[in-house]
Amino acid sequence: MAFFQPAASAFRWLDARTLQFRPAEPWPSLGRYTWTVQGRTFTLTTLMAAPTSTLPPDKTEGLDPLDEITLVFAEPLDTNALSRMVSIELRPLPGLADNASRWLGGEDFQIKTIERRTPSDEARYVLALKSAVPWGTKAIVHFRLSLDDQADQSFHSFAFSTAEPFRIVTIGARERRYPITPEGTQYTREQAIDCGMDDARLLIEFSSPPAAFGPLEGKNLLRFTPAVSNLSFQAHGKTIEITGDFNRDTLYQLILNPIRLRDINGRPLEMRTKSVLYCYFPKKPAYLKWGASQGIVERFGPQTVPVEGRGQERFDLRIHPIKPLDRSYWPFPDRPIIVDESKRPPGPGEEPKPHTVADADPSPQDIAAQISNLGSPPVSSIVTLPLRREGKSALFGLDLAPFLETIGGKNQPGTYLVGLRNLSANGNRSWMRVQVTDLCLTTVEEPAGVRFQVTSLRSGEPVAAASVRVEGTQKQ
Repeated sequence: MAFFQPAASAFRWLDARTLQFRPAEPWPSLGRYTWTVQGRTFTLTTLMAAPTSTLPPDKTEGLDPLDEITLVFAEPLDTNALSRMVSIELRPLPGLADNASRWLGGEDFQIKTIERRTPSDEARYVLALKSAVPWGTKAIVHFRLSLDDQADQSFHSFAFSTAEPFRIVTIGARERRYPITPEGTQYTREQAIDCGMDDARLLIEFSSPPAAFGPLEGKNLLRFTPAVSNLSFQAHGKTIEITGDFNRDTLYQLILNPIRLRDINGRPLEMRTKSVLYCYFPKKPAYLKWGASQGIVERFGPQTVPVEGRGQERFDLRIHPIKPLDRSYWPFPDRPIIVDESKRPPGPGEEPKPHTVADADPSPQDIAAQISNLGSPPVSSIVTLPLRREGKSALFGLDLAPFLETIGGKNQPGTYLVGLRNLSANGNRSWMRVQVTDLCLTTVEEPAGVRFQVTSLRSGEPVAAASVRVEGTQKQ
């Protein structure tokens, strides 16, 4: 047996056929040892342990360009051997493909040893790169853990990446955006961005926050065709929010032009040529509805009811007078009653019976059936609204006084069902219950009972000779 062992060592027979060799000190990493036994030669290779930590740490992102990488090992290593075992792969972000990789070897960096305070301290080495890792790069540090490429665990790596160059990343709406490249991106009309029916606004996302972005930068960067008035630009970190008087259902061409702009780190905007895309804001659907299901209007005051809508300039109004104590329409539900007028009304013998059950309220379906049986109303009119076809939604008061006057006279009390139908929709009509009165009822609970007081809405004075009718049931 022949071998070279510089340090003290010992042999020990484990059994009749097995001889164990134990060096007095661990063999250093990255070594090759040749043994000759009975004329046969064997080469043993020691492995280099993976670093216990690195700086930057593995998977770190968004770094500034750097020219030093720190490696920490449990035991010291020979720097010449370490330089042969380390290689650095540089990939453009996002760093998925390796066909555009650039490799750095031992000739592209120097290894500096950081002095240890005590022999038990970890060994630290700094790879000083001759050229810094640039912006927008993913760096993968590869280790050969053995001089023998065939050894198990012969490779180990960690990666980090620098921040993207300052550029426009995407543009579009909150739910849908298109990517933009520094080389310029061209989208067709058929690829127009649907910006949704919510607030008319566009969003530009940069790779890092701009140092300053106001109306001047916005108008130099963006050009809309057709033009958009009252453009406003609000910066929120890396995102610029653009609002203006965008017309619905209008196709806009948007051109992004290269401008002089820097981010908060002083980097110039990387934009070599213009980008072109198209966008539009769909029209919001028109609608019309009551703002309440029931209410009281003053006999001697305003007689308006709340209506909410958008895009409807006219609607079909109908009014039926009803008896105020008719239980078929009371209590009215919290939502307006919907009646489908496209259906045939009840014929002779099919009329719904009046609601007379004392201990149960009529259901919305029961009230709808009663309304379908009312016949022709004394008021049926097409009413013009303060809305515009291209306008925004609005809540306003509809004045019923001129219509109620034709039924019972001016300033007369009464109870009415008021129906609203959208002219451009289906045959559904929405009904609310309106009571015209000058009476106001106030109740005060006392230990021995309840005190009722009736006053005038017009004057606030008590109403003489007013009667209060209380109805109720007692379950056994």
